Amino acid sequence: MRAHLAATGRDVPAVNLKLLVEGEEEQSSPHLAGLVERFRPRLDADLVVLSDTLLWRADAPAVCLGIRGVLSAELEVYGPERDAHSGAVSGPAPSAVLALCRLVAALVGPDGRIALPRFYDDVLPPDESERAAIAALPYSDEDWLARSETRSVGGEEGYSVLERLWLRPALEVTSVVAGDVEGPLRAVTPAVARAAMSIRTVPGQRVERVAEALRTFVADTLGPSVPHALQIALETAQEAYRTPDDVPAVAALRQAIAEGFGREVGQMRNGGGAPADLLASSLGAPVVFFGTGLVEDHWHDSDESVRVDLLHAGTATLALLSSRLAEG
Repeated sequence: MRAHLAATGRDVPAVNLKLLVEGEEEQSSPHLAGLVERFRPRLDADLVVLSDTLLWRADAPAVCLGIRGVLSAELEVYGPERDAHSGAVSGPAPSAVLALCRLVAALVGPDGRIALPRFYDDVLPPDESERAAIAALPYSDEDWLARSETRSVGGEEGYSVLERLWLRPALEVTSVVAGDVEGPLRAVTPAVARAAMSIRTVPGQRVERVAEALRTFVADTLGPSVPHALQIALETAQEAYRTPDDVPAVAALRQAIAEGFGREVGQMRNGGGAPADLLASSLGAPVVFFGTGLVEDHWHDSDESVRVDLLHAGTATLALLSSRLAEG
Protein backbone atom coordinates (compact mmCIF):
# COMPACT_ATOMS: atom_id res chain seq x y z
CA MET A 1 0.00 0.00 0.00
CA ARG A 2 2.90 2.35 0.69
CA ALA A 3 4.18 1.59 -2.80
CA HIS A 4 0.77 2.41 -4.27
CA LEU A 5 0.56 5.71 -2.39
CA ALA A 6 4.15 6.65 -3.21
CA ALA A 7 3.77 5.85 -6.92
CA THR A 8 0.48 7.66 -7.32
CA GLY A 9 1.10 10.59 -4.98
CA ARG A 10 -2.22 9.89 -3.30
CA ASP A 11 -2.98 10.35 0.39
CA VAL A 12 -5.51 7.51 0.39
CA PRO A 13 -5.78 4.33 -1.72
CA ALA A 14 -7.48 4.48 -5.09
CA VAL A 15 -9.94 1.83 -3.91
CA ASN A 16 -11.51 1.08 -0.54
CA LEU A 17 -9.70 -1.76 1.21
CA LYS A 18 -10.71 -4.19 3.94
CA LEU A 19 -8.05 -6.57 5.24
CA LEU A 20 -9.08 -10.00 6.51
CA VAL A 21 -6.11 -11.73 8.14
CA GLU A 22 -6.49 -15.14 9.80
CA GLY A 23 -3.78 -17.44 11.08
CA GLU A 24 -5.37 -20.88 10.83
CA GLU A 25 -5.01 -21.54 7.10
CA GLU A 26 -2.65 -24.47 7.65
CA GLN A 27 -5.39 -26.06 9.78
CA SER A 28 -7.96 -25.45 7.03
CA SER A 29 -9.35 -22.34 8.74
CA PRO A 30 -11.78 -24.05 11.15
CA HIS A 31 -13.06 -20.77 12.63
CA LEU A 32 -13.13 -18.61 9.49
CA ALA A 33 -16.76 -19.32 8.58
CA GLY A 34 -17.89 -18.25 12.03
CA LEU A 35 -15.69 -15.15 11.85
CA VAL A 36 -17.14 -14.14 8.48
CA GLU A 37 -20.69 -14.72 9.71
CA ARG A 38 -20.08 -12.72 12.88
CA PHE A 39 -18.58 -9.71 11.10
CA ARG A 40 -20.52 -10.04 7.84
CA PRO A 41 -21.97 -6.45 7.96
CA ARG A 42 -18.42 -5.09 7.98
CA LEU A 43 -17.19 -7.22 5.08
CA ASP A 44 -19.19 -5.96 2.10
CA ALA A 45 -16.93 -5.94 -0.95
CA ASP A 46 -17.03 -5.94 -4.74
CA LEU A 47 -13.96 -8.17 -5.04
CA VAL A 48 -11.84 -10.50 -2.91
CA VAL A 49 -8.09 -10.75 -3.58
CA LEU A 50 -6.73 -13.93 -2.01
CA SER A 51 -2.95 -14.13 -1.62
CA ASP A 52 -2.22 -17.76 -0.79
CA THR A 53 -1.23 -19.20 -4.15
CA LEU A 54 1.85 -20.14 -6.13
CA LEU A 55 3.30 -18.65 -9.27
CA TRP A 56 4.25 -21.05 -12.05
CA ARG A 57 7.89 -20.00 -12.43
CA ALA A 58 9.93 -16.99 -11.37
CA ASP A 59 10.56 -16.15 -15.04
CA ALA A 60 7.06 -17.08 -16.18
CA PRO A 61 4.39 -15.47 -13.98
CA ALA A 62 0.80 -16.47 -14.67
CA VAL A 63 -2.57 -15.23 -13.51
CA CYS A 64 -4.25 -17.87 -11.34
CA LEU A 65 -7.92 -18.50 -12.16
CA GLY A 66 -8.82 -21.21 -9.68
CA ILE A 67 -7.88 -23.62 -6.92
CA ARG A 68 -8.76 -27.16 -5.98
CA GLY A 69 -10.78 -28.07 -2.91
CA VAL A 70 -9.52 -30.28 -0.10
CA LEU A 71 -11.04 -32.95 2.11
CA SER A 72 -9.02 -34.69 4.82
CA ALA A 73 -9.76 -38.07 6.41
CA GLU A 74 -8.16 -40.51 8.84
CA LEU A 75 -8.78 -44.24 8.90
CA GLU A 76 -8.01 -46.62 11.76
CA VAL A 77 -8.11 -50.36 11.19
CA TYR A 78 -8.12 -52.65 14.21
CA GLY A 79 -6.44 -56.03 14.62
CA PRO A 80 -5.83 -57.75 17.98
CA GLU A 81 -7.24 -56.08 21.08
CA ARG A 82 -3.68 -55.14 22.03
CA ASP A 83 -0.22 -55.38 20.47
CA ALA A 84 0.62 -59.06 20.53
CA HIS A 85 3.84 -61.06 20.13
CA SER A 86 3.75 -62.33 16.55
CA GLY A 87 5.37 -65.62 17.53
CA ALA A 88 2.40 -66.30 19.75
CA VAL A 89 -0.47 -65.18 17.50
CA SER A 90 0.81 -64.70 13.92
CA GLY A 91 -1.22 -66.66 11.41
CA PRO A 92 -4.70 -66.79 12.90
CA ALA A 93 -4.56 -63.25 14.33
CA PRO A 94 -6.09 -60.46 12.20
CA SER A 95 -3.57 -58.11 10.59
CA ALA A 96 -4.67 -54.50 10.73
CA VAL A 97 -1.62 -53.52 8.69
CA LEU A 98 -2.33 -55.85 5.78
CA ALA A 99 -6.01 -54.89 5.73
CA LEU A 100 -5.10 -51.21 5.66
CA CYS A 101 -2.44 -51.70 3.00
CA ARG A 102 -4.87 -53.57 0.75
CA LEU A 103 -7.30 -50.66 1.02
CA VAL A 104 -4.62 -48.03 0.43
CA ALA A 105 -3.38 -49.88 -2.64
CA ALA A 106 -6.91 -49.99 -4.06
CA LEU A 107 -7.60 -46.25 -3.69
CA VAL A 108 -6.02 -45.37 -7.05
CA GLY A 109 -5.92 -47.60 -10.11
CA PRO A 110 -2.91 -48.26 -12.36
CA ASP A 111 -4.25 -45.62 -14.77
CA GLY A 112 -4.07 -43.00 -12.02
CA ARG A 113 -7.85 -42.73 -11.61
CA ILE A 114 -9.35 -42.60 -8.13
CA ALA A 115 -11.42 -45.70 -7.38
CA LEU A 116 -14.09 -44.17 -5.13
CA PRO A 117 -17.58 -44.94 -6.48
CA ARG A 118 -19.07 -42.29 -8.78
CA PHE A 119 -16.14 -40.05 -7.89
CA TYR A 120 -15.86 -38.44 -11.32
CA ASP A 121 -19.60 -37.99 -11.95
CA ASP A 122 -19.57 -34.31 -11.00
CA VAL A 123 -16.16 -33.34 -12.37
CA LEU A 124 -16.52 -30.60 -14.95
CA PRO A 125 -14.51 -31.37 -18.10
CA PRO A 126 -11.60 -29.01 -18.73
CA ASP A 127 -12.31 -26.14 -21.06
CA GLU A 128 -10.24 -26.53 -24.24
CA SER A 129 -9.21 -22.88 -24.25
CA GLU A 130 -7.94 -23.19 -20.70
CA ARG A 131 -6.07 -26.40 -21.56
CA ALA A 132 -4.44 -24.54 -24.45
CA ALA A 133 -3.44 -21.64 -22.17
CA ILE A 134 -1.87 -24.04 -19.68
CA ALA A 135 -0.09 -25.91 -22.47
CA ALA A 136 1.45 -22.59 -23.55
CA LEU A 137 3.33 -22.23 -20.26
CA PRO A 138 7.04 -23.13 -20.42
CA TYR A 139 7.28 -26.72 -19.19
CA SER A 140 9.58 -29.71 -19.29
CA ASP A 141 9.66 -32.83 -17.14
CA GLU A 142 13.30 -32.11 -16.35
CA ASP A 143 12.52 -28.62 -15.03
CA TRP A 144 9.45 -29.78 -13.07
CA LEU A 145 11.26 -32.66 -11.41
CA ALA A 146 14.25 -30.48 -10.50
CA ARG A 147 12.08 -27.77 -8.93
CA SER A 148 9.46 -29.98 -7.27
CA GLU A 149 11.92 -32.74 -6.24
CA THR A 150 9.15 -35.29 -6.79
CA ARG A 151 11.51 -37.86 -8.35
CA SER A 152 9.13 -39.04 -11.10
CA VAL A 153 5.89 -38.18 -12.91
CA GLY A 154 2.70 -40.11 -12.15
CA GLY A 155 -1.01 -39.45 -12.01
CA GLU A 156 -4.06 -39.76 -14.22
CA GLU A 157 -3.46 -40.91 -17.77
CA GLY A 158 -4.69 -38.74 -20.62
CA TYR A 159 -3.74 -35.42 -19.06
CA SER A 160 -0.57 -33.36 -18.96
CA VAL A 161 1.36 -32.88 -15.73
CA LEU A 162 -0.03 -29.39 -15.21
CA GLU A 163 -3.57 -30.52 -15.98
CA ARG A 164 -3.19 -33.29 -13.40
CA LEU A 165 -1.92 -30.71 -10.93
CA TRP A 166 -4.53 -28.00 -11.50
CA LEU A 167 -7.56 -29.29 -13.43
CA ARG A 168 -8.01 -32.83 -12.18
CA PRO A 169 -8.79 -34.25 -8.73
CA ALA A 170 -6.19 -36.17 -6.76
CA LEU A 171 -5.96 -38.41 -3.73
CA GLU A 172 -2.86 -38.52 -1.55
CA VAL A 173 -2.09 -40.81 1.38
CA THR A 174 -0.16 -38.46 3.65
CA SER A 175 0.77 -40.92 6.40
CA VAL A 176 0.62 -44.61 7.28
CA VAL A 177 1.50 -45.59 10.85
CA ALA A 178 1.44 -48.94 12.62
CA GLY A 179 3.47 -50.69 15.31
CA ASP A 180 6.70 -49.26 16.72
CA VAL A 181 8.14 -46.71 14.31
CA GLU A 182 11.15 -45.89 16.48
CA GLY A 183 13.65 -47.96 18.40
CA PRO A 184 14.64 -51.60 17.80
CA LEU A 185 12.42 -53.84 15.71
CA ARG A 186 9.95 -55.92 17.71
CA ALA A 187 8.11 -59.02 16.54
CA VAL A 188 4.69 -57.58 17.36
CA THR A 189 1.37 -57.79 15.56
CA PRO A 190 -0.01 -54.22 15.90
CA ALA A 191 -3.44 -53.62 17.38
CA VAL A 192 -4.04 -50.56 15.19
CA ALA A 193 -2.96 -49.31 11.76
CA ARG A 194 -3.68 -45.72 10.73
CA ALA A 195 -3.68 -43.85 7.45
CA ALA A 196 -4.34 -40.17 6.76
CA MET A 197 -5.66 -39.07 3.38
CA SER A 198 -6.02 -35.79 1.53
CA ILE A 199 -8.43 -35.58 -1.40
CA ARG A 200 -8.13 -32.64 -3.80
CA THR A 201 -11.40 -31.85 -5.57
CA VAL A 202 -12.13 -29.73 -8.63
CA PRO A 203 -15.03 -27.50 -9.70
CA GLY A 204 -18.28 -29.43 -10.01
CA GLN A 205 -17.48 -31.75 -7.10
CA ARG A 206 -18.85 -31.15 -3.60
CA VAL A 207 -16.97 -32.35 -0.56
CA GLU A 208 -20.10 -33.91 1.02
CA ARG A 209 -20.58 -36.22 -1.97
CA VAL A 210 -16.88 -37.10 -2.01
CA ALA A 211 -17.04 -37.90 1.71
CA GLU A 212 -19.97 -40.26 1.13
CA ALA A 213 -18.08 -41.97 -1.70
CA LEU A 214 -15.10 -42.48 0.63
CA ARG A 215 -17.34 -43.97 3.34
CA THR A 216 -18.84 -46.39 0.83
CA PHE A 217 -15.45 -47.39 -0.55
CA VAL A 218 -13.96 -48.06 2.90
CA ALA A 219 -16.96 -50.09 4.06
CA ASP A 220 -17.09 -52.16 0.86
CA THR A 221 -13.33 -52.74 0.70
CA LEU A 222 -12.78 -53.72 4.33
CA GLY A 223 -16.07 -55.55 4.72
CA PRO A 224 -18.01 -56.20 7.92
CA SER A 225 -15.38 -58.53 9.38
CA VAL A 226 -12.69 -55.84 9.70
CA PRO A 227 -13.34 -53.40 12.56
CA HIS A 228 -12.40 -49.85 11.66
CA ALA A 229 -13.18 -46.17 12.28
CA LEU A 230 -13.22 -43.51 9.56
CA GLN A 231 -13.11 -39.85 10.50
CA ILE A 232 -13.75 -37.29 7.74
CA ALA A 233 -13.05 -33.63 8.55
CA LEU A 234 -16.03 -32.04 6.80
CA GLU A 235 -15.97 -29.09 9.20
CA THR A 236 -12.62 -27.98 7.79
CA ALA A 237 -13.12 -29.10 4.18
CA GLN A 238 -12.79 -26.52 1.43
CA GLU A 239 -14.61 -26.49 -1.88
CA ALA A 240 -12.87 -25.93 -5.21
CA TYR A 241 -13.28 -22.51 -6.80
CA ARG A 242 -12.90 -21.10 -10.31
CA THR A 243 -12.97 -17.34 -10.91
CA PRO A 244 -15.81 -16.58 -13.35
CA ASP A 245 -14.64 -15.64 -16.84
CA ASP A 246 -16.61 -12.40 -16.89
CA VAL A 247 -14.90 -10.79 -13.86
CA PRO A 248 -13.26 -7.54 -15.10
CA ALA A 249 -10.70 -7.65 -12.30
CA VAL A 250 -8.95 -10.59 -14.02
CA ALA A 251 -7.83 -8.35 -16.88
CA ALA A 252 -6.72 -5.69 -14.40
CA LEU A 253 -4.72 -8.28 -12.45
CA ARG A 254 -3.13 -9.60 -15.63
CA GLN A 255 -1.99 -6.08 -16.56
CA ALA A 256 -0.67 -5.44 -13.05
CA ILE A 257 1.34 -8.69 -13.05
CA ALA A 258 2.81 -7.86 -16.47
CA GLU A 259 3.97 -4.44 -15.25
CA GLY A 260 5.03 -5.61 -11.79
CA PHE A 261 7.15 -8.49 -13.11
CA GLY A 262 8.10 -6.94 -16.43
CA ARG A 263 7.20 -10.14 -18.25
CA GLU A 264 4.46 -11.67 -20.36
CA VAL A 265 1.77 -13.26 -18.24
CA GLY A 266 0.40 -16.76 -18.74
CA GLN A 267 -2.62 -18.50 -17.24
CA MET A 268 -2.74 -21.18 -14.57
CA ARG A 269 -4.62 -22.56 -11.62
CA ASN A 270 -3.31 -23.85 -8.28
CA GLY A 271 -3.35 -27.36 -6.90
CA GLY A 272 -3.78 -26.38 -3.27
CA GLY A 273 -6.85 -25.28 -1.37
CA ALA A 274 -8.04 -22.05 0.25
CA PRO A 275 -11.36 -20.67 1.55
CA ALA A 276 -12.19 -18.96 -1.75
CA ASP A 277 -15.59 -20.61 -2.17
CA LEU A 278 -16.50 -19.73 1.41
CA LEU A 279 -15.60 -16.08 0.89
CA ALA A 280 -17.29 -15.83 -2.51
CA SER A 281 -20.54 -17.40 -1.33
CA SER A 282 -20.62 -15.55 2.00
CA LEU A 283 -19.79 -12.11 0.61
CA GLY A 284 -21.41 -12.38 -2.80
CA ALA A 285 -18.18 -11.20 -4.42
CA PRO A 286 -15.86 -12.95 -6.90
CA VAL A 287 -12.38 -14.04 -5.83
CA VAL A 288 -9.15 -13.47 -7.74
CA PHE A 289 -5.81 -14.91 -6.72
CA PHE A 290 -2.32 -13.52 -6.47
CA GLY A 291 0.60 -15.02 -4.58
CA THR A 292 4.36 -15.10 -5.02
CA GLY A 293 5.27 -18.62 -3.88
CA LEU A 294 7.06 -21.25 -5.95
CA VAL A 295 7.03 -25.03 -5.73
CA GLU A 296 10.77 -24.90 -4.95
CA ASP A 297 10.07 -22.77 -1.85
CA HIS A 298 9.38 -26.01 0.07
CA TRP A 299 6.18 -24.88 1.75
CA HIS A 300 5.42 -26.80 4.99
CA ASP A 301 9.00 -28.06 5.31
CA SER A 302 11.78 -27.14 7.72
CA ASP A 303 13.66 -25.24 5.00
CA GLU A 304 10.72 -23.21 3.70
CA SER A 305 11.90 -20.08 1.90
CA VAL A 306 10.79 -17.15 -0.21
CA ARG A 307 12.48 -15.16 -2.96
CA VAL A 308 12.82 -11.52 -2.02
CA ASP A 309 12.82 -10.39 -5.65
CA LEU A 310 9.44 -12.02 -6.13
CA LEU A 311 8.14 -10.27 -3.02
CA HIS A 312 9.25 -6.97 -4.52
CA ALA A 313 7.58 -7.81 -7.84
CA GLY A 314 4.48 -8.86 -5.95
CA THR A 315 4.44 -5.59 -4.02
CA ALA A 316 4.59 -3.67 -7.29
CA THR A 317 1.83 -5.86 -8.73
CA LEU A 318 -0.59 -5.19 -5.87
CA ALA A 319 0.23 -1.49 -5.94
CA LEU A 320 -0.54 -1.38 -9.64
CA LEU A 321 -3.68 -3.48 -9.18
CA SER A 322 -5.27 -0.86 -6.92
CA SER A 323 -4.85 1.75 -9.64
CA ARG A 324 -6.12 -0.59 -12.37
CA LEU A 325 -9.22 -1.47 -10.35
CA ALA A 326 -9.97 2.20 -9.73
CA GLU A 327 -9.85 2.81 -13.48
CA GLY A 328 -12.69 0.32 -13.89
